[in-house]
Amino acid sequence: MQLRRATGDGPIRLQPSTWHDLLAELQRLRQGLDAITAKLGGNRGPLPAGVVWVQHDSEGVIHLGKPVGIGAPIVSFEENEDAYKSMPLNQGIIFSYETPDADTHYDRVAIAIEPIPSGAAGRCCLSGACLAWVDITDNSHEYAIADDGGDHLQSALGGTVQRLWPAPDPNYDPTDEEEDDPLGETLCIVRIGNLVDPPDMYGVLDGALLAGDSATVSIHVDGEDTGRNQEAFDNVMAAGEQLPAETLVHIRWNRAERRYYAYLASDCPEEAPEE
Repeated sequence: MQLRRATGDGPIRLQPSTWHDLLAELQRLRQGLDAITAKLGGNRGPLPAGVVWVQHDSEGVIHLGKPVGIGAPIVSFEENEDAYKSMPLNQGIIFSYETPDADTHYDRVAIAIEPIPSGAAGRCCLSGACLAWVDITDNSHEYAIADDGGDHLQSALGGTVQRLWPAPDPNYDPTDEEEDDPLGETLCIVRIGNLVDPPDMYGVLDGALLAGDSATVSIHVDGEDTGRNQEAFDNVMAAGEQLPAETLVHIRWNRAERRYYAYLASDCPEEAPEE
């Protein structure tokens, strides 16, 4: 249907056929808008397993593949338990959106599988495979975690998001000048699942580790410096004690506090590398 701008200030008179054509065009437009609304969360029908609704009330649009901090359910489970029990699958479970934070959403992050405008609810992958933007700072990193700000995930040694493709390179050596640079921000195929802790590692203190403080550890494998560094904390020394620089230490991840703690490697002789 071709539309033309009216001229003059007088009343507009339409032929019946033109009026019907206009109504048909408006109906077509309404159907298109309804379809878009449904895609953006207007349809509260059952969702596939691992996919949840997230209500986005912050500014801007959450684009496909971007991380989403999972907040509290919009409808309280405690106050509406009977209603939840009567819902098919996860039809009525709608989480509130929170801007991703590295600490708060370390194990509470989902990925938007469609654009979500401000004021709408959209579908997000909370468990399973999907596309996600990951800032890969070390090509050997197999996992990713939430990063402050929400623009992308951050590659890491552990987390709830496993990078499937591009596949991690376990032999990547950041000290080798012939190696490619880290991939940087990349659209990846990932799998969201159980929380995996970063591995135990050995290394040498770059500086003295004071009681209750932290220090940088140069990570070593088979007595060789890998070129990777990791911050580690003390939680065993008495006030006034310290471990001097160049001390060989064993570092272990603490899930509750989400940080590495350092211990004398000699306290773990079954695995300590020779230096």
